[in-house]
Amino acid sequence: MAEGSWRKVKQIVQEDDFQPLVELAKTDTEPFDLTQIPYESLRRLAAVFKEGASKYGRNNWRYGVGNKAYQLERANHALKHLLLYIHRLQFVEKLGIEGEDDLAKVMWFAAAQIELERLEMLSRGTI
Repeated sequence: MAEGSWRKVKQIVQEDDFQPLVELAKTDTEPFDLTQIPYESLRRLAAVFKEGASKYGRNNWRYGVGNKAYQLERANHALKHLLLYIHRLQFVEKLGIEGEDDLAKVMWFAAAQIELERLEMLSRGTI
């Protein structure tokens, strides 16, 4: 870094004004902002992945690549959880299994299905 540039950075830091530092520091930016995803959503999603790993083995769901019967069965199961959730919202009546996180299970299906579709496109050479 040139001497004049370093002096400018030192002056900015001493003035306790960090906004210009952002203008000096250059970097690539991601096309998406992962910091917007709520922590609680990710924590509950991770709990469903953990539950599945203990029951069926870690990443067992990846065997669903190209297996439309498996994917349809998982979609049907996710729909069941979504309908249970909707029923509770409408009628304030507990249905389903006590303690089961229906929304997180719907989110698990969506996350897993997105990855299965990505892996299928990768195997076809379309990405």
